[in-house]
Amino acid sequence: MGKKPGLVISTGGGCVTREENYFYLHQNGAVIFLERSLHLLEREGRPLSGGDLGAMYERRFPLYRRFAGRIVQNDAPAEIVAKNVLEAAYEVIGD
Repeated sequence: MGKKPGLVISTGGGCVTREENYFYLHQNGAVIFLERSLHLLEREGRPLSGGDLGAMYERRFPLYRRFAGRIVQNDAPAEIVAKNVLEAAYEVIGD
């Protein structure tokens, strides 16, 4: 999947827990981490919302940052976040 150009791939949060995914995600594009504070994350209806979300966040947060080529803050309205994601992508891949 990572070899195809022109795709947007939204991974599950656990993607970063498998080291081999680093290569696959970086082989053909930009990895953008949408960083959001734990207290702003929606918990209702999420697959792992019944577990210890704080512990999961603490374990995964450094991995998200390590995997990311760019980081976009996700604490604004969706339209602004989307604009910032596009700008970050163009910084990496060009116009």
